[in-house]
Amino acid sequence: MNIEKRRADFEKMKKVVHKKFKGAKLVNTGGRYTIQADGKNVVNSEWPDLQFADTVFDAYKNAFTSEYWTRQYNKKPRKVKASIVNMVGNDDNLPTNETYNYKQETTELFDEAN
Repeated sequence: MNIEKRRADFEKMKKVVHKKFKGAKLVNTGGRYTIQADGKNVVNSEWPDLQFADTVFDAYKNAFTSEYWTRQYNKKPRKVKASIVNMVGNDDNLPTNETYNYKQETTELFDEAN
């Protein structure tokens, strides 16, 4: 990804996050970054993997994504869950793909008279 596009994306995400969460600040906790407002992480607790990030860019990206998912989830929960599973690849709640055993037909000839 070229650096100008990445910088533009970062500025857009940062603007949206600070507009949505008034007083939001970037916090570094033990080498991991998070966005906090009023001392609380702005990333919804439903997505714990997104609450901490290794880079500042990822912290804003996670806050931006979480805010969007939360907003959409309040509108259409089933659709958002399916979308998140498709994007993230979490298959914990998906039905298992069990193989179906077809009935083996025998090739033997039966004498129906006896």
